[in-house]
Amino acid sequence: MPQLQSPILILLALTVLSLGSSPTRPSTQIPILNRNDNQTLYLSSATTVRADEPATLADAATLIVRGKVTATQSRWTEETHMIVTDVEIAPIYTLRGQAPSTVTVTVEGGALPAEGIAMASSRSADFVTDEHVLLFLRPQAAATPTSYALVADAGGAFTVAETAIYGRAAPNGTPLGQFYADLLATDAGQALALPADWQAREADAAPVAVAHAAEYVYNNYKWPGDAPTVDFYVNVNSEQTGGDDGTVDDFRQAIIAAGDTWNQVGTAAFAFHYAGPTGDTNAGYNGTNAVMFVTDLDPGVLGVTRYWYSTNTGMLLEADVVFNDVVDLDTTGTPDGHEIDLQTVALHEFGHWLSLGHDSEQGATMYPSLMPGTLKRTLSPNDIAGIGSIYPCANAPCLPQAPVAPTPTFTPTPTPTLPPTPTATATTAPTAAPTVAPTSAPTATPTNSPTPAGTLPPTDAVTVPADETTSVTFTADDGLVIALTISADSVEQTTALAQAGPSAVPNVEGYVYTGYGFQIQAFVDGVLLPELPLARPATLVLSLGQAAAADTADFALLRREATGGAWVDATCPAEAGEESAGGDLEFSICVLGELALTLV
Repeated sequence: MPQLQSPILILLALTVLSLGSSPTRPSTQIPILNRNDNQTLYLSSATTVRADEPATLADAATLIVRGKVTATQSRWTEETHMIVTDVEIAPIYTLRGQAPSTVTVTVEGGALPAEGIAMASSRSADFVTDEHVLLFLRPQAAATPTSYALVADAGGAFTVAETAIYGRAAPNGTPLGQFYADLLATDAGQALALPADWQAREADAAPVAVAHAAEYVYNNYKWPGDAPTVDFYVNVNSEQTGGDDGTVDDFRQAIIAAGDTWNQVGTAAFAFHYAGPTGDTNAGYNGTNAVMFVTDLDPGVLGVTRYWYSTNTGMLLEADVVFNDVVDLDTTGTPDGHEIDLQTVALHEFGHWLSLGHDSEQGATMYPSLMPGTLKRTLSPNDIAGIGSIYPCANAPCLPQAPVAPTPTFTPTPTPTLPPTPTATATTAPTAAPTVAPTSAPTATPTNSPTPAGTLPPTDAVTVPADETTSVTFTADDGLVIALTISADSVEQTTALAQAGPSAVPNVEGYVYTGYGFQIQAFVDGVLLPELPLARPATLVLSLGQAAAADTADFALLRREATGGAWVDATCPAEAGEESAGGDLEFSICVLGELALTLV
């Protein structure tokens, strides 16, 4: 579950309320809880009872444990290339089942600081060490006897703070004693056993208080650049196309239209761009922002957003959305009472791509539940305020052109981000020793796009004479300090160098992108070259602005080839990063162009 000291929402999903013929509760939508959790509302067969109601959870749980989080450990999964977290719980008491001395719960999402990457997922809660919880659990498939999964994903996790409990079924907090009394009074509660001394155990545990969320919720991560344009690819692999609900193109256009709705917020400098179709069916980390349809989500979940971000910079690296193809979807604009409007769901999920969390205002796009048959294709004031706050427009209105579908192709290109204009200084030196700038004072001024070919170099570009050794230092917008030493006779004629942000994210098996990418642009006679081979190796020193969390031998520098766009080893000869003075990374490179720092 989320870090309760912070009001940031990380785990994201949109869900559906079902209209049953014999509801056991009124079909009212429950406001978002004021804590860091998603507000997924799940279907229960033929009723409007939510699967995250305590009684429903209790029916499905084999172990109900009140405990304290003692440790968390995140790791990669080999099958799906996602990050999961193993959470260790010390039991305080149980209401059902016999708990082992340590209960392990595995959830989607987590952070790997040593690799500089983290993933957030709406399928599960986020836990923090020392947090007090009440968990409804089921055995983890193909795992040890002490390993469990949450019932109803994040719906089965509650936070206990002081004398109250918080969760989807108790969004504003309910006294713990009242929560237990209500649960025990249900049919499911008859099979539970609350210890007679539970109040004394609670007093000994002394759980801490929680923080509350803001009007609109910002996840504290964003796409890089002052006015980012984010490419996305769509796989219309839905089995529902071709009938009355819409063609393949109708499904695709519904998704594109949702992105364009966000684009039309004039107070925000952000744009979605449909970059083409894809055959991708795995929403794992692969360097491509993909939208697809799946059939393995819980029945009441309409869509799930997963995103990856750099733990070094806080910048988003990739986002994927999966839509639930088991739910009856519609693209006609007139959904029946049992159908879900795809464009409405896509509008919500794209809000998560912007780094918006869930909103407690029922009229907001970012409200976490949706009634069947409902159209919600316009943004509320809260939604508009949210995107405008994260991506402010300096000179309103900022209105990009609507995304236009390109010629179909099933070979997607990596997602571009927008580059900063560097602060550069140059000195001449008789030797090839690099000049390393201080890491504590990044001074770059970001711009909206790299310098196009055929234009003059930036005014602060650095001149490299052909017959002199030149050392140049750039400071990128993310704080990365780039020190480059070019030996005499490395270039054939006087060349101007400038630094720009990355235009692509590497997607190479065996390498994990750290979030640090940049271009060394070379201009000859006012013309930007695609890349510049050097006659002699140049020394490149990268200062990350903090001590490297991984062994320096684990770093690798990749270069994007100008022809074809493939990522290759950037060093010459091929070598891993070497540690230089101060823990910086030193590489020998033979071609100037687009570079990316990765972990092997």
